[in-house]
Amino acid sequence: MSFMKFRNRKGFTLIEMMIVIAVIAILAAVIIPKTGIVQSTVKESGVEANARIVQGIVENLAPRYAGDDDALLEAAATKIANAGIKNPITNKTDVVRDTATETTAVVYSNEAPAGANLAGVVWLRVYDGVQGIYIYPHDKFGNVIGSNPIEVGK
Repeated sequence: MSFMKFRNRKGFTLIEMMIVIAVIAILAAVIIPKTGIVQSTVKESGVEANARIVQGIVENLAPRYAGDDDALLEAAATKIANAGIKNPITNKTDVVRDTATETTAVVYSNEAPAGANLAGVVWLRVYDGVQGIYIYPHDKFGNVIGSNPIEVGK
């Protein structure tokens, strides 16, 4: 066989294939980490939407239970559970009082439950009287989203 027969063959050389694979690898290295960031942002937006649903529920209930924090918390827990909102980070729909283990919302009165997993949880905090109701949405690490809680009725 002569050299001209090999030179006229159609196809890609090994170097051309390696260059294409290298370009694809570089693009993948740039794109794949960004998809994780986008997913986190979407999940945080879902948590904030849940917090707004909880805000609406509490704003409707607060006048009815003015001065009775325990009754307000019980009514809020029931209404939030019936709303069927889902924690976008853990995919759970449980609404609990006092503890938060992979739940959607925690209805609690004084402080965040100790040692609880607050990832994606919307935590409702009620101070003495109806004048102090705050809602804290949490990101995937359990940190409060944003710098300030959502104040109800202000």
